[in-house]
Amino acid sequence: QSLNYTVTEGDEVEELYELLREVLRRHPDVTAVSSGAILSTYQRTRVEACCQRLQLTSLAYLWQRPQRQLLKDMSRSGLKAIV
Repeated sequence: QSLNYTVTEGDEVEELYELLREVLRRHPDVTAVSSGAILSTYQRTRVEACCQRLQLTSLAYLWQRPQRQLLKDMSRSGLKAIV
């Protein structure tokens, strides 16, 4: 699976692109998108591809954070998650 994204009509990345485009239409002051990508280069590059096309900044604050430490930090912060 390639890490370079090629526009493919109807795939989930295009759905994200359309959603972000609608967000920009309704909120033209938006300048960035934050994603929860931690270790998935696939996920990060797809979000970056959408952002690049819309001239948005892609933010991945959790990128390559050690997962065990991240989980501890989230638990200590009182984060409640429901799966």
